[in-house]
Amino acid sequence: MNEVILLFAGDFIPPETSDCIYSEELLQVLKDKDFSIVNLETPITTSNTKIEKTGNNFKRHPDTIKHINDGCFDAVALSNNHIRDYGDTGVLDTIEICKQNKINTVGAGKNIQDAQKPLRIQIKGIKISILNYSEREFNIADEKKAGANPYDTISSFYDIQKEKLENDHVIVVYHGGIEYQYYPTPEMVRKFKYMVDIGADAIVSHHTHRYSGSIIYKDKPIMFGLGNFISHTRSKVTKDWQVGVIARLSFFNKKIKSEFVPTIMNVSFNQIHLFECFYSILNEIESISENIENKEFFEKYWAKQDSLAKNGLYLFLKSNSRFNYRLKKYFPFVISNKLNSFKRKNLLNLVQCDSHRERLIRILK
Repeated sequence: MNEVILLFAGDFIPPETSDCIYSEELLQVLKDKDFSIVNLETPITTSNTKIEKTGNNFKRHPDTIKHINDGCFDAVALSNNHIRDYGDTGVLDTIEICKQNKINTVGAGKNIQDAQKPLRIQIKGIKISILNYSEREFNIADEKKAGANPYDTISSFYDIQKEKLENDHVIVVYHGGIEYQYYPTPEMVRKFKYMVDIGADAIVSHHTHRYSGSIIYKDKPIMFGLGNFISHTRSKVTKDWQVGVIARLSFFNKKIKSEFVPTIMNVSFNQIHLFECFYSILNEIESISENIENKEFFEKYWAKQDSLAKNGLYLFLKSNSRFNYRLKKYFPFVISNKLNSFKRKNLLNLVQCDSHRERLIRILK
């Protein structure tokens, strides 16, 4: 049986340039595959009607679709926290533009039923099903609304079981976690192992803007974070933001091999290269991976992170607006308990997003 190679790239917001954004060395990696998919972290649309949400609203002009084709990507994962930034129009425009450019999509649709559909591919006689989930923010599809496919424990059970009966391999692409963390949350580790228990053959995740570790569970690879593929930021540019990894899965004789390929984007966010000092990143990933499996370390790590986040959370809960929040950091004063729109939307996001809710429960306990 021939080897089948699949590539998975992380968060991708294509830059507004007509130039090729990939180095020659990286293009060779991107071409050396049977199938590849990248997380498209923005709608592709000309709509100017953004939704109300916490965080930024992203969009890109339809011309930027060329960067997906230039990178030889066969598909885009759309279940993420930005796909619905410009409402139904943004979601549907993105899917249609991808279709016109012969790019497969998974993880979003005109309604929840459409968003839940897997991407099924057959390569060298091997049937592979890709399921794409994200955590719940302001992005989720429902019966009458276009958007992303949310992770749900019950739904994932039936999805994975069904796809496993009809395919040789089932791969889950998951978008979630706590941003700017090199480690998955304890609940993510438990959740991903559960998905392997019910039939998933590999799990790849992104969203945190940081690469993370990987583990082998029941002979199946779980890759916890890819970091950024290429994405802009308004903050100070650091190596943490610039460096990401491509997940490379190879299937041969019913066995799965996994590895990371480090990449780095330039400070202008319009070019991406292979990371020359890749051994240093792979060594960091190996250390992170060992720590994920170290129960004592892992529990202490998240206890410390929750403690660091507690004061910021309490300050937020006592603030009625972004201005009040910032002012209170330096000039404490009594604030009304009125639940205004700012607080309501942010509280909603804390309780509806799986990872934020998990942390909130731990802190309030």
